[in-house]
Amino acid sequence: MKLGIGGGAFGVRGGISTRGIGVGVGPFSTGTSWRGGGSGGGGGLLAWLIAAGVVILVVAWPYLLGTWVAVQCGAWNPSTERLVVGWFFESVYIAALVAWLVKARLTGAQRQAEEAQRLTEVIASGVVYETKDGRSVVYRHGLCTVNHRSRDTAANCTKSPARATLQASAASTAPNTTPANGDPAMRHALIWSAAVLAVGVVAGIGMLVADPIHSAAEEASTKPCPATTSTSDITVPDLVGLNAENARTRLTGLGLTGVELSPANPKYKSVIIASNWTVVSTDPAPGCAVNRYNRIVVYVTK
Repeated sequence: MKLGIGGGAFGVRGGISTRGIGVGVGPFSTGTSWRGGGSGGGGGLLAWLIAAGVVILVVAWPYLLGTWVAVQCGAWNPSTERLVVGWFFESVYIAALVAWLVKARLTGAQRQAEEAQRLTEVIASGVVYETKDGRSVVYRHGLCTVNHRSRDTAANCTKSPARATLQASAASTAPNTTPANGDPAMRHALIWSAAVLAVGVVAGIGMLVADPIHSAAEEASTKPCPATTSTSDITVPDLVGLNAENARTRLTGLGLTGVELSPANPKYKSVIIASNWTVVSTDPAPGCAVNRYNRIVVYVTK
């Protein structure tokens, strides 16, 4: 069975299915199967890379959501707090997945056991029942060991063991599917999910206590002030929350010549358009007295 999804916008179209992937622009298109080949040649690796990316996104989205929520609530980026919040979101997600998988597996096993018990009871009862032999529909007498093409021949079957022997065997081998103390599948699912969640919480608390991640912007807000060199030193104002361009103008207006804008997030290398950034901390911190030639680092974020 082939399953897939696709769509297009602004002249570009694409799709992915159980057979492969494809993209197109205007009258041109290309695609590949999951095993490679296709119009692009050697596209199997690309298809698997895309599939791996999708799987990673499906698994990691709670962590990404948690880190975003943490930053929106005031956590530094990067910081241990941001990591731990993302970890907790991911732990809850994994615990829910484990609960669902365990419950589905145990429920399926329970249904198979119930079906096996039902079939055992039918066989022991001696009635004629319909079943499958490969792709063919056949009929069997409850105590007969031969497949038949019609109900009548099945009812007249004599190739069977003694009724008492087979009934005793059926009673001894019939699985016990009566749940004790409620739904066993749900109980096991809750136990497994609670165990996963407990491990996640303990690991998160351990990371929070160890506090391994610190950004330069975060440490700047707690660093001690430099030693005062003269009575003409300038006091660093509180610039947190200001537009980076306005903050730089204010510092240079005070006579400070060593003002430097630096991204608080290390994934950014430089600040190009200062008006697009916001101040989160300064080094030295607000209230510190500095010489006009001292280096003042203003940490900013988008």
